[in-house]
Amino acid sequence: MLALLSAYIPAYGKFDTEHPVHHQFNAELLKPGEKQISLMANFKIGISPTLELGTQAFFLSLSNTPNVSIKHHMFDRESVKTTFSSHSFFLSEDAFNIFGSLHGVTSTFYSILPDTNFNVGFYDLFLKLNGEDNLEGEVHNFSVLVGQDVYLSSNWVMTGFIFIPFISTVELVSNFADVEAIFEYYRGMKFEEGYPIFLFASLTRSWEVFNMELGTYYFNPNKIFSPYINMFWRF
Repeated sequence: MLALLSAYIPAYGKFDTEHPVHHQFNAELLKPGEKQISLMANFKIGISPTLELGTQAFFLSLSNTPNVSIKHHMFDRESVKTTFSSHSFFLSEDAFNIFGSLHGVTSTFYSILPDTNFNVGFYDLFLKLNGEDNLEGEVHNFSVLVGQDVYLSSNWVMTGFIFIPFISTVELVSNFADVEAIFEYYRGMKFEEGYPIFLFASLTRSWEVFNMELGTYYFNPNKIFSPYINMFWRF
């Protein structure tokens, strides 16, 4: 889950009505033909007014993991815009294969506060595993997303969001101890033990096409806390 979320931490362009704040966890899409590429090897392109496609090259080059992201505009309601987004990957090992997807629906609210967009979403982290000796497994981890994008000026924006998983389902048939351990992690999650919560906050400066972002993220219960820096281009 951490790898999927980190792959789609925000990226922006010049901040105005023609180039609004854009990232995987709000409802904005790139315009047709518009491209975005980051130092983290995240590439996206606008295909149509309602469709955006992308890929994470680090997944592909470092672990030979084909992956694709999709963002689809669903509908508008007054000052609210709603999109469906998904990032899927396929990992093949000697003993098993894993298909994974982080997908969900996000609504962005534009008129609650001046210069502030609020993002609310519902996501499912899905993992399906199959392999030798009738190995089969499936995980669904459902989460609520809450976040906001704050326009500080035409060149500065502040972003923050939190993922709060609230239920997980696990099905597994396996004779492999290491695989059992991974799936037991999801099966054993309880509210009283501290659900895994992903937090992210950043401050981004835009120089027209070029942008730089400084931020931090935290992943619980693994207690992973790390600063974050990224550079990206939107053109």
